[in-house]
Amino acid sequence: MSTAEKQPGHHTGHAECNRARIMQVAERLFATRGYAATSVRQIVAEASVTPPMLYYYFGSKHGLLESLVNERIAWFSDQATVVLGDGCATPEDLFSRWLRLFFSMAIEEPDSIRFMTSTLFGPTSGALARNHFSRSPELQALLAGRLAEMGLTVSADRVTLAVFMLRGVLNTFILFFLEGVLTTVDDELVDALAARAAAPLTDDLPIPTQSLQSVIAALQANEEKSV
Repeated sequence: MSTAEKQPGHHTGHAECNRARIMQVAERLFATRGYAATSVRQIVAEASVTPPMLYYYFGSKHGLLESLVNERIAWFSDQATVVLGDGCATPEDLFSRWLRLFFSMAIEEPDSIRFMTSTLFGPTSGALARNHFSRSPELQALLAGRLAEMGLTVSADRVTLAVFMLRGVLNTFILFFLEGVLTTVDDELVDALAARAAAPLTDDLPIPTQSLQSVIAALQANEEKSV
């Protein structure tokens, strides 16, 4: 019996290493070349594995895509939960932390952000996009809980609108980062953007309740399709 066979967990660790390498290479290629333009042969060649190994772990190229998206969505969700944790005194402070987190991701992990953006809004999205957008009610509930801890009672409509505005700011500036228009954003601008996005939580301007309820219903329908 070889030394490798005698070591508990050796094969498991090697398998996980191969799986992780395939996902890392695929994410980079999907981000830079596009899903359709990337072949299984290219992925396995750069990952230094065989095609049967990719099929064993993921079933198909689309299965690999689904695994990548689901893992990234779970990771982003975990990071957002941390950012929405304790220690924020105001909604503006909370939104500032949120913006800084995702801006730093766009700078430090551009392939991951480019991959998620192109996949979720591209022709291969489908159920993958539904899975992503179905997290909105969960995120809004978490935000409402944090606001309550700050002593703020905010209607669901205001929370929804604020989250939509925050995502709009994020998407716009993330595109700036990915296109090389920006390489950083100073604290003054981040704080100003956060304050604008958080304004619907506490201002006196009207909230389009009926329209927002339609959006919420659509998100809930997507959530049911994703189950």
